[in-house]
Amino acid sequence: MSPDAIDSLTKAANGETGEVPAELVAAVGGLTADQTTDVVEQYLQDRVDVDEVEERYRRQLEARTVRRFRARGLAGIAIEGPDQVVDLMWAQLNAAADTEYRADGGRDVPAGERKPLDHRRFDAVQAFLAGRRPAGGASGRPSVVIMLNGDRFFGEPDSRPVASQSGSGPLPTELVDEYLQTSPLSVLIRGSDGSPLWLGRTRRRATDQQFLALAVRDRGCVLCRAAIDRCVAHHLMPWTAPGRGRTDVDQLALLCERCHNDLHYRNHTLYRKPGPAGHTVWATRPATPNETPKRKSSLVQRE
Repeated sequence: MSPDAIDSLTKAANGETGEVPAELVAAVGGLTADQTTDVVEQYLQDRVDVDEVEERYRRQLEARTVRRFRARGLAGIAIEGPDQVVDLMWAQLNAAADTEYRADGGRDVPAGERKPLDHRRFDAVQAFLAGRRPAGGASGRPSVVIMLNGDRFFGEPDSRPVASQSGSGPLPTELVDEYLQTSPLSVLIRGSDGSPLWLGRTRRRATDQQFLALAVRDRGCVLCRAAIDRCVAHHLMPWTAPGRGRTDVDQLALLCERCHNDLHYRNHTLYRKPGPAGHTVWATRPATPNETPKRKSSLVQRE
């Protein structure tokens, strides 16, 4: 087991004895460091107490601040506060930057002439502070995913928090109330709401409903754990490959842009494999001829 994986396991160690639960050790045997971190974080989230969540949020709220600093000859602004609030701000910032990217022409603009992502983020902050909305309107893709604990939400006794925010963990009640009162909601009831989650080859791009389902299932990039708002829906079998990929939820996975580009550049395939203790993990391997997408000019066709 790698040192990084061991570091992740120590987060679940008993504060008095230093022992890590045997079931958790068994669950991460043979996993990569990133996969181990993901399993440990989910293990801890499933066992967190609601009072602990409320207390942590209160401490973070009391410490919230914005400060100005200088580094390497540049001025900067740092925002510090509750994890969930900062993640929400960061997701909205990225959504505004993506909107600007599309408004400027997106992939139709040559790579050397595109405004870098960091520049678009800065311009999005400047526009927000100046009271301007980004050109092109808001993106239809959800930028923050909240998962409700149905028993707690409907008043049944349960010691777990009422909801969790993907990427940040359990939510305090105050934030849940604020989200419900002020945010437009997309509701996903897995398997029973009639959403078009299986589209076969009738549509190439994943729908927002499908992306929500992937966000709940994958909770970010399945390879590097990048946040959901930096991810795209990737076809396990490429759409243009001889195997003719399908836009079905069980044939899609979330990948961040970097992992997505790298996968196609190396002509590798993403697949699920059995892991320890019944877990399923994601892995990559060289693509077969049946899984190799057609090439467009000299560039790899992205799915």
